Amino acid sequence: MGIPACVKEDGEIFTDWEGFLKDQGLEPIWPEAADQAKAEIAAQCDLRQHNC
Repeated sequence: MGIPACVKEDGEIFTDWEGFLKDQGLEPIWPEAADQAKAEIAAQCDLRQHNC
C-alpha cells in the first residue's frame, strides 16, 4: 500500500491523491506554487481580511 493512503467517505482506500483531485475537477499544486499563491492572496487582503 502506498503512503499516504486516503479513505473516501464510502470507505474506499486509495493512494493516488493527485488523480483523485483531478477526478474532482481540481488541480493539485506543489508547495512552491502554494506558497506563491498564498503570498499573492495575502497581498490583496487587509488586516480585517477584506478583499481576499
